[in-house]
Amino acid sequence: MSEIEYKIRKDGNPVMFAAESESEPLDTDMVLDEYPYIQEAMYKENYRLKNLLCMVFDEIVFENKVVGFATYDIRDNFEFMMTECYILPEFRGKRLFFDEICKMHLIAPRFGILQPTRNVIELLLDYAFAKYATEDIVVSAIDLYLDPFDVKSDDGEECYGLHAPPSNFYDFSICSTLFIHNDEVFYHSLLNNDCLRGLQRKKLDADYFDNIRKVFSKNCVEFEKLIGELKKELPSNNLGYDVIVGYGEGLSEYMQGMVDENIISYERAVEIREQLIKEYQSGEIDDSNIEERFDMLSLSQEVIIDDFNELKDLVNSGELYDESGISEFLVAVAGDDDKFGNELLNAVSTGNGDEFQDLMFNHLELDEAFLKEILDFDEYAMDYERSVIEIEKELQNKYRLDDANYKGDYPKNYDWEIYTVLHALNYGDNYYDALTGVYFDSLVSLDELTNLLIKSEFIKKDGIIKVDWVNDKSNCPVPYLKRILNNNSLETEGTKDELIKRLVDNNVTLGDSFNITSKGKNHLKKFVWIGYYEHFLYEFDFIDFCRYRETHQGNIKEISLSYLDEHIKLAKESSDEYYLEECLDAKEEILEEADMFLSDLNTLE
Repeated sequence: MSEIEYKIRKDGNPVMFAAESESEPLDTDMVLDEYPYIQEAMYKENYRLKNLLCMVFDEIVFENKVVGFATYDIRDNFEFMMTECYILPEFRGKRLFFDEICKMHLIAPRFGILQPTRNVIELLLDYAFAKYATEDIVVSAIDLYLDPFDVKSDDGEECYGLHAPPSNFYDFSICSTLFIHNDEVFYHSLLNNDCLRGLQRKKLDADYFDNIRKVFSKNCVEFEKLIGELKKELPSNNLGYDVIVGYGEGLSEYMQGMVDENIISYERAVEIREQLIKEYQSGEIDDSNIEERFDMLSLSQEVIIDDFNELKDLVNSGELYDESGISEFLVAVAGDDDKFGNELLNAVSTGNGDEFQDLMFNHLELDEAFLKEILDFDEYAMDYERSVIEIEKELQNKYRLDDANYKGDYPKNYDWEIYTVLHALNYGDNYYDALTGVYFDSLVSLDELTNLLIKSEFIKKDGIIKVDWVNDKSNCPVPYLKRILNNNSLETEGTKDELIKRLVDNNVTLGDSFNITSKGKNHLKKFVWIGYYEHFLYEFDFIDFCRYRETHQGNIKEISLSYLDEHIKLAKESSDEYYLEECLDAKEEILEEADMFLSDLNTLE
């Protein structure tokens, strides 16, 4: 057996690599090319990276040898989240993971772990960073984050893009971080590296979620107390007011050091000092969090803006960096209307979304130039949405089996459109709202679809959809009211009250009303598999799945698992890791949730 050629750090200090910007993250695989012995060990253990990109790559060193690594993502400039951590098997048990956590907890303004595996939680327990709260629930002093692109809730829905706050709870019975909010339970998929250990999770049915809600409701005070006790035991080197600000007239040695190292400018340091003094004296911050507040102000380059004119000057000078774009947006839409600008700025600063929305809608009905700004913005958003749709279609084309597997041509049909409209009607939507569910993706015009539904006797006419524009629809945004007027060939100019009056005076409705028939309900039950497809296989091409389903035997669950096995084979042959991961995730979700999902679907009224 050949001797391992470790990368050596003669001074014993690990090297930390950082990405140049959020738009140019590090490719972890490419960085690991410099450590082939680590890559080989990962391959032998079948350890797979879940997070391929990172903002920080940190070596783990033992006796001058690089024996592992940890990667981190950074959220809002100061939250460091560990995304991967791997240590060579022969160096485990030497508290290297413990040392890494302690180090990052001390140097990062805020630190946590992104979707830890069960093994990581077991280590946190061993190191007294966590404790059992119940037989299965673990409370962690280290914050645990859910991946916003792998969040699920107890209602069975994907919560794609949900940035949940950090949690401190993990459930061993389902191998998942838990986040509970307003009695809704959020969790994630079973992780690949947990699957490789042969771990399984408890059935995620109504009984499980009801029990979790009861446990947290009954023990919330005890759980919070336990979190507080654990966090007190974490290593701390918090700096207080005397170090950060100091009691002299000028900058403290600490802040002057930041200036000398070109981390912040002298002018910015003076601004931050004054802000910290003000917040400390008012009781908004204290010695326990003044360092975190300083880090946030210095790292994010936050600027204290008192009024709209100051914001406008900063934006026009190009000196203000605002990644969100909200500053430029406020200046663009308010223009020279300082009163309106200050109202918008105040709503944004205080986080009052309702006030911001009301201001926007009220201004829309008064200012046609502003309306043009919004329409231009919407056009940009639509272009972006179209590009996203094109990307999704490219993915769907990839997730299509070889047509050679099928004999003959598959006829064009509108099963998806019919099911979607009938499903909405069955659950109480009016016909106008039911049609909106297929508006953008339908292969047939909405008039043709209506005629098809009537001809098939799936729906029957039941008057018209009347609207109380004054009471029920008075909160509708002006663009919505104008669109309805335009659809009915009516004038679209005027204030909001004038638009509503015009709708009332002309007895504008939302068109014919239809109810689902018993024949329509029977059709809905027959095609309940479409609801199954939308829940579990939406990434895959619909017609492709239709073809496969009609040419293979078995129930819907068996057919879908067989269908995914075919795709998994194609993904492996093409060495497409992303494609393979999507297939494996879909298969895992079907194995865990399909029985419960089908049980719910089969109870259609």
